[in-house]
Amino acid sequence: MSLFLAGALGVGVLAGWSLRVPENAPVYLELSEQHESTGADLEQALAKEADYEDTVSSLEEDLEQLEAPILELDEREEGLDTREGELDEREEELNEFSEELDERESDLDTREEEVTGLETEAEENSFPGTGTFLVGDEISPGTYRSEDTSSCYWARLSDTGGTLDSIIANNFGGGRQVVTISGSDVAFETSSCGGWSRI
Repeated sequence: MSLFLAGALGVGVLAGWSLRVPENAPVYLELSEQHESTGADLEQALAKEADYEDTVSSLEEDLEQLEAPILELDEREEGLDTREGELDEREEELNEFSEELDERESDLDTREEEVTGLETEAEENSFPGTGTFLVGDEISPGTYRSEDTSSCYWARLSDTGGTLDSIIANNFGGGRQVVTISGSDVAFETSSCGGWSRI
C-alpha cells in the first residue's frame, strides 16, 4: 500500500513538474507553432523582397539602357540647337552682306549712269580731229577747241560742194585751235587737229 502511494505521489510530482516547464505548456506550444509559421512567412516575405529587389534592379538597368539613347538624342538636339543658332547668325551676316552688296550695286548703277551721262555729253560735245561733219546732224553749233598738234587745218563750210566758194572761214596752224561754229554753217571740215571739244 505504501508503495502504491509512493508511486502515485511520484507520478503526481512528475505531472506537476511537466506543467510547470514552459516548453510543455499548451500556450507555449501554440505560440511556438505560430512563431514557426510566422518565421516561414517571414522567410517567404524576405524571399519575395529579394525577388522584388532583383526585379527593381533589372528594371533600373533596363531604364538606364532606355535612357541612354534618350540622353544621346538630347545631346544631339542640343548640338542641333547650337548649330541652328550658328546658322541663324550666319544668315544674319549674309543678309547684312547682301544688303551691303545691294547698296554697292545701287552706287555702281548710279555711277554708271553718271559715267554714261558724261560719256554721252562728251560724245555730244566732241568730235574727231579729221573729217567733214554736218552741222546740226553730226555736230552741234558752238565754240570748240582742238588738241595741241603741230599742224591743224579747219574750215567752216556753207555747203559740201568742195569749192573755195563754200569756205566761210578757215585756218591752218600748230597748237590749240579755237573756232566757233555757227548754226547757219552747213558743215565743218578738219584735218590733223587731234580732236575737238566744246568749251
